[in-house]
Amino acid sequence: MKNTIYIATHKFFIPPINHLYKPIVAGADFHRVPFLKDNTEDNISYKNPYYSELTALYWIWKHSRADHVGLVHYHRYFYDKHLLSAEEVDAILKQNDFIVPTRETFSCSVYKQYASVHYENDLYYTCKVIEFYHADYKPYIDEVLDGNTLYTGNMFVTSKELLDDYLSFLFPLLSLLETQIPYLSYSSYNKRVFGFLAERIFNIYLLKNNYALYEYPVRDTFSERKQSLTRERILKEIRNEKRV
Repeated sequence: MKNTIYIATHKFFIPPINHLYKPIVAGADFHRVPFLKDNTEDNISYKNPYYSELTALYWIWKHSRADHVGLVHYHRYFYDKHLLSAEEVDAILKQNDFIVPTRETFSCSVYKQYASVHYENDLYYTCKVIEFYHADYKPYIDEVLDGNTLYTGNMFVTSKELLDDYLSFLFPLLSLLETQIPYLSYSSYNKRVFGFLAERIFNIYLLKNNYALYEYPVRDTFSERKQSLTRERILKEIRNEKRV
């Protein structure tokens, strides 16, 4: 089996010394970094300020020839005392459809959590667009958004076949949502709306299709202090934005 886990990044970093992992620049139209770029041939790199790591995921969908493919982040990896290995990928995906991060648990519903830091109408439009084009998804939308757990980060590993199926579902929805959401007027954080919405869509897709999931711990290599400062900055930006 040929396995590749791509590491989405917008800056230079020291990648793992492991042939399984391949850095890819998400938004290569905007970032000059000496890694594989997401702006060659069929691509949506120019949408990176609004799609985040999804521009790299789009490139992977259109160009990767690996049997098993995945996406992580330059500071966030599947890690359980060691990095997820190619041998583990093969073994896990013999019995499961997707490797996903351990669920994140919120103190409120997924819907309310989204509305607290983003724009509620955007999630509402997302639900309506999915229901209109995929009516059989309705009960699964409700179950995910009424629940309080979520697989976050747009991180996963799966077969190329299932990746193709998921992204054939995801990207047409996001293109439709671009016509409904006034994202160009948002702050830099909330401009990344389509990446945030994709996290919720991914969970709905997984539940609807009843895929076998293997939850794998995630390690964030940012220091706790840096994470805390980042959260504080983002929350301040959101508060200021919603006052306008």
